[in-house]
Amino acid sequence: KKKKKKKSGSDIPPATLSQVLSFLPTSRDRLYLALGGFFSILNGLVYPILAYVFSNSFTDLGSISSGLEDVREIAFTFIIVGAYAFACAGFQNFFFLLASHRAADNFKKRWFAALLRQDAAFHDVHSVSGMATALSSASNKMKRGLGRKLGEGVQFGT
Repeated sequence: KKKKKKKSGSDIPPATLSQVLSFLPTSRDRLYLALGGFFSILNGLVYPILAYVFSNSFTDLGSISSGLEDVREIAFTFIIVGAYAFACAGFQNFFFLLASHRAADNFKKRWFAALLRQDAAFHDVHSVSGMATALSSASNKMKRGLGRKLGEGVQFGT
């Protein structure tokens, strides 16, 4: 006899990026997402910049002739790179989180509207608390995926 394998989850495939982006309610939200992507790319460029600055700073420190003037210049360079990275990361997170929160809110509104369209028999079969839990879980996944995870994916892919 063959044993039946238990299924570990649902058979529903994960949503594609275009399906997730369809929950962005306005073109302004798509602009926020694009700006988040732009700042993610700028933030991803910090690592090559740091590699270049580190290589030059070790070269400059190896041939110190003017005393602390070279050290001061290197310190100011690192401060400028740090401020650039801080600003890019701040704008990246701001725009991606703004877009993801608005998409998750639109997702909740559409889900609720779909629930209201169901007939009474549907609500007899499905529990309200189960649907609320599923909605909360799905919207949190959307916020995380469309916000921070997408931003970090673009940033580290640069």
